[in-house]
Amino acid sequence: MLAGKQKFFIVILKLSCFFYTQNLFSQFAPGPDQLNTSAIFRNDASISFWADSVFLKRSWQNISDTSIGKTTVGVAEDALGKSDAKFVSLGDAGEAILHFPFPIYNEIGNDFAVFENGFSQNGDEANFYFMELATVEVSENGIDFIAFESTSNIDTNVQVGSFSTTNCTKVNNLAGKYPLHYGTPFDLEELGLDSIISIKIVDVVGSINTLYASFDSQGNKINDPFPTPFPSSGFDLNAIAALNQKNKIIDTTLFISSRNETLNINFYPSSLKNGEYIYIKTENFEQKKLLIFNTLGEKVFTKRFTKNIKWQVNNLANGIYYLQVYENRSFFSSKFIVN
Repeated sequence: MLAGKQKFFIVILKLSCFFYTQNLFSQFAPGPDQLNTSAIFRNDASISFWADSVFLKRSWQNISDTSIGKTTVGVAEDALGKSDAKFVSLGDAGEAILHFPFPIYNEIGNDFAVFENGFSQNGDEANFYFMELATVEVSENGIDFIAFESTSNIDTNVQVGSFSTTNCTKVNNLAGKYPLHYGTPFDLEELGLDSIISIKIVDVVGSINTLYASFDSQGNKINDPFPTPFPSSGFDLNAIAALNQKNKIIDTTLFISSRNETLNINFYPSSLKNGEYIYIKTENFEQKKLLIFNTLGEKVFTKRFTKNIKWQVNNLANGIYYLQVYENRSFFSSKFIVN
């Protein structure tokens, strides 16, 4: 017979194996029509605003055979505004960086949702969708990005085929787990961030071939439909919505900080040519910092000032730019166009 101490350690070992197995094959939130789903419908009352500008970096229809070229379906602007039938295909390992009319703050619950155009097929079981997945990164300043931890428990012994469906309860913190018009939510609390201004979407290359595979945060290969050698290959970005932000918005150019302090700024014009001036006027002489970014998240100008500043626009390519002013914990943000 086993001694008492031996029995105790055997029980502990069995329990450890049980909890490890349960964690390894844990089920995550189910589909939109299921109890306890996390899916966000496009008309959900929690939606506060949608992305309004985007930088697109298309990639290959088939990363293992680049001779057939890059994706062509959709244009960058198809990812802007409310979720509809339009989308833009990123291609294998393609990227998109999206910006918003307001910062997205870390509020109670989820803070934003990413929409793709996945779908179910006739005869599929509940929770099974054609899922083209993507990882999600966010940025406080439009330059440095932090990725959400992701999990994929989809079996990697057999490649998910080009037109095959998989179980959405096997993935977590990967955009694209829900069908069209249902967004996958993300919570900034997981990253310990107070607010963000940019979101980056990176297509998952679903190959189980190590040469091309994408991996989740635990180092597991992420198995999704591959290859998809079509002009619409890869993650089909449909829209991104900010959630639970309505108590932060004052108007289209002014914001409340985490301390509910507002920064009163008079900024003009919102459209100008190279050689012309932007004027920023304030009501006090406190030290402030001005930052200007392009849609790639690259900083094109920075300066400290007190009450007022006049800045001449020179050598900027035509397009949209983001202007931010910080004063202690107060914050002002707006956009202008160079044309």
